[in-house]
Amino acid sequence: MDQKLLKITIFLSSYSPVFYLAAFQLYEDHNLALSTLGMLCAVVTVITAVCFRHAYKGLFVHDYNESHPEATSRVSNARPLKNSLFTAYTVSFFLPIMNTSFASITDTLTFILIFILLFVISVQTSMYYFNPLLLIIFGYQAFEARIDDLDQSENSTPRHGVILTKQHLDFFNENPDMQLVNVKDGLYYHKKTLDEDTVGDAYKGNT
Repeated sequence: MDQKLLKITIFLSSYSPVFYLAAFQLYEDHNLALSTLGMLCAVVTVITAVCFRHAYKGLFVHDYNESHPEATSRVSNARPLKNSLFTAYTVSFFLPIMNTSFASITDTLTFILIFILLFVISVQTSMYYFNPLLLIIFGYQAFEARIDDLDQSENSTPRHGVILTKQHLDFFNENPDMQLVNVKDGLYYHKKTLDEDTVGDAYKGNT
């Protein structure tokens, strides 16, 4: 899946409520007809649905994975990112809302500029993958953790990354062995948890 397109669809789906507010603000600022408002909302709904579908597939659908590498890994030192990322998202979410006005060209350009800046910031930070609507609706959580590849040699260097999973923090206290899909650098999807026998066989096959 194209990573640039995935970033764009995750961003647009994250801030989709703002576009509905923008449609109503346009309706008020320019005295638009109700039919025009309905058309704007319909366009936003279609775009939102397409973005949600693409973002969901890019982040969470890897049953027939062909484009992203998978690895058997041991996960430890996990900590949830929900609170910090949700706070950052909330702050950035209210920035465009506070300036949602299209009464003049200046107001319109300011609104567009804020969104461009938010997009640039989000794709350069951990907010890239944090779509709270997707996480809440489908029950996923984000954890930062140490990841040791069991498919590699014992001397392989552990790394830190973010794991998207439906498991909770107490699950990670057991240092579970997982099949992880590398969605992008530093971002992993928890495909399944492996039992000890499976992990032992996989490890022996690589020694």
